[in-house]
Amino acid sequence: MSDEPSKLSKHLERIREKYGTVDDTDDLFPEEADAMQVRDLAGLARARWAAMVPQRFVRASLDDFATDERVHAMATEWADHAGGRNLVLFGAVGVGKTHLAVAACRPAAERGLTVEFVPAVEMFDRLRPGGPEDALDDLCECDRLIIDDLGVERPTDWTAERLYLVVNRRWLDERPTVVTTNLESKDLAAEVGARMFSRIVGSDAVGIRLNGPDRRRKQP
Repeated sequence: MSDEPSKLSKHLERIREKYGTVDDTDDLFPEEADAMQVRDLAGLARARWAAMVPQRFVRASLDDFATDERVHAMATEWADHAGGRNLVLFGAVGVGKTHLAVAACRPAAERGLTVEFVPAVEMFDRLRPGGPEDALDDLCECDRLIIDDLGVERPTDWTAERLYLVVNRRWLDERPTVVTTNLESKDLAAEVGARMFSRIVGSDAVGIRLNGPDRRRKQP
């Protein structure tokens, strides 16, 4: 915890260089003040958000999906009343799954809850022997965990076991997990196994399919 001020400051500086200020967070961090001395908790929550999510999506908002009423309504309902429910986003490459996953977790972060974003491949790297000592606890105990691109990793018994440890513990503790995947539902089930699939996409999970062109490509 003692490293948090410097970590936030470094992330904020990179974000300022690329995007300018983020929701007026600059004003909350005067040069002479230590980040942990900031009294505005909403500002600290925004700073933590900026440090935890990809810089490309630091401004992600559910309003970005307002033109698709179905997607916007389902994601907003989950964001407002997640409870212990998971959110699973299906769709082809580039349709906005990561963008929506981050946007759906932003309201929770603004309320002061903790959000962790991790690509699936990176998550397994963190959990390997020799990785960060508290990696498993960090992934299991945050209020919202986004696992991005589940299914692109090479499946092994070890990855299946690690994934089960994380998702099952979060499921037992009623902490929502957000998953994005390029796989179809049946293919994801085959990839992770029936028991794991049940934990991710159980009867109480919210599943949303995103359609449309690849947003990363310039449209003619």
